[in-house]
Amino acid sequence: MKPYVKIFSVLSASTLLGCAQPSLAPAPLLAAASPQLQTLPRVQPFERISSPVSQAEELFIMGRSAQSAGQLALAEERYAQVLNMQPLHLGALNAIAVIYAQTDRNDKAIEFFRRALELDSKASHVHNNLGYTLLLAGRLPESEAELKLARELSPSSWQTGQNLEVLARTQERALAGPQLV
Repeated sequence: MKPYVKIFSVLSASTLLGCAQPSLAPAPLLAAASPQLQTLPRVQPFERISSPVSQAEELFIMGRSAQSAGQLALAEERYAQVLNMQPLHLGALNAIAVIYAQTDRNDKAIEFFRRALELDSKASHVHNNLGYTLLLAGRLPESEAELKLARELSPSSWQTGQNLEVLARTQERALAGPQLV
């Protein structure tokens, strides 16, 4: 068998084992493949790989992680840091507004949702979030308009459908008037 065939076999085996760089194969395998390969320098791994995202994006990701872990104060802090760096960050505007709504600061939530919509008027998830927050605030006609727009922009959104159902039940109760117990 020719030496290059043996090298190919060794390299293929190392790739199958998850080794991305053939020169990182154990020395005995390289020696068996070819004596010339013993003289190749060993490749050293990088000490540090630079981050492909900006500092603002790193903070945004940390904020999302904190929010999903229920650490709303920490998430709010991270989103505020993002907005200090990039006041027009759509994701941070929406996310901090969600936190405001979750913590009963509906007026502030509505303000931030509207700022996000100034950046992207076709962001259906923001229209949905604004519609639900308006629903929580008891502003039913505005809520209906936002939720219907969210439905038009994203007809298959399960969340928007759920929010429209909650709105319909709330409107029915409002029409029925106060209930005696």
